[in-house]
Amino acid sequence: MKREINIEKRIIIFIIAYSIFQISWIFEEVPFIGQIKPIITRIVLVLLFICGIMNKYTSKREIIIDVIIILISLISMYITKSTIFFVNIMFIIVFKDMSLDKFIKFDIKLRASLVGLLFVTYFLGLTNSEVMYRDNGIARYSLGFQHPNLLGAYVLSICAEYIYLRYKKINFVDYIVLVVVTILLTIITDSRSAQIGMILLLIFTLIGKINNGKLLDMKGIKCGLTYLPIIMTVVSIGLAIWFETKDNFIVGFDKILSTRINCMHDFLYHYGITVLGSELTNLGNFGKWLSTLDNSYLYVLMQNGIIVLLGLIVGLSKVNKDNLKNKNYNVVVILAMYAIYGFVET
Repeated sequence: MKREINIEKRIIIFIIAYSIFQISWIFEEVPFIGQIKPIITRIVLVLLFICGIMNKYTSKREIIIDVIIILISLISMYITKSTIFFVNIMFIIVFKDMSLDKFIKFDIKLRASLVGLLFVTYFLGLTNSEVMYRDNGIARYSLGFQHPNLLGAYVLSICAEYIYLRYKKINFVDYIVLVVVTILLTIITDSRSAQIGMILLLIFTLIGKINNGKLLDMKGIKCGLTYLPIIMTVVSIGLAIWFETKDNFIVGFDKILSTRINCMHDFLYHYGITVLGSELTNLGNFGKWLSTLDNSYLYVLMQNGIIVLLGLIVGLSKVNKDNLKNKNYNVVVILAMYAIYGFVET
């Protein structure tokens, strides 16, 4: 009985911490919230540490693993001067004895409500968000977010949670909803990464529903899905190195991806690969133009280091393997989408 009460208290503290964290990120462009964001982050960390203390471990091995992960994350935070990775690691560690289904049901309501509220603040003129324009004059709206791609990323994540919850009962109407959202995102944000993510979500969901997931159980596809995070990491590093040759194929491919490979190359050769990362942002000026690093794998590699990246992609591959084994195809299709989406977005 006492254990159940402790679990309930920890879940409440976790939900409060998570809600505050989401508010600080979604409303970052609202002046007051943007100014106190560092304070909010500290409050979230305190709440997460309380949750961590309340964790009930079943073995010494589990404790040792969590301690090692926290220490590595702390060192990385000190080196990179960035708290975001450490905060996310703490959320994952304290997410114990909690139902993933219940959390996602809560999260989709929370974030959809917060995003809707942000739209209201934007139209009331209470955010610093501005309209951006491409070179060809196409307007890109972020509707209160810092960047149109960030709006696209949040809408994509809400759609991914929607598919997770609807997966077993998904029907034609659900696919129409995804198509309509994709079209609206294209018109409003002109975010190519969001378009890619939504299309991938549609494709993987359709593949996953063929013969009740039997296609995903085919040996070649199963292996590819399992190790997709590792594959995408190798592809990312390989393309960044390949760009040094400036051959016609890689330059042409780079243009299709809005110079993302060129920027990946610039960041990789400027910062290099370290053990526990270095201080950087996803913006850099390397003497030619302002570069933006839109690749999650290289961003983690250069900011948090090779140890963190290896732990991340090996861990995700293990999660993919377990979910394929247990036929949790709703998880598999979403992780597959994000594995590829991470190639074009940070």
